[in-house]
Amino acid sequence: MDIALLEDNPADARLIKLHLESSGHNCEIFNTGASFKEDFKNQDHDLVIIDWELPDTSGDDVLHW
Repeated sequence: MDIALLEDNPADARLIKLHLESSGHNCEIFNTGASFKEDFKNQDHDLVIIDWELPDTSGDDVLHW
């Protein structure tokens, strides 16, 4: 499964990625809503995990986008 992780806390992102990849999934980390949106225009993901509090937007705004 190809997973996009939108998480601005580096420690949390690394831990989540570690667990997902140890379970056989691919995980790409994004630390801002802008970087996530830019990638999402060109890339398909099977699952998206969104943090609600981001430095440039809210997870809710990203979800509505």
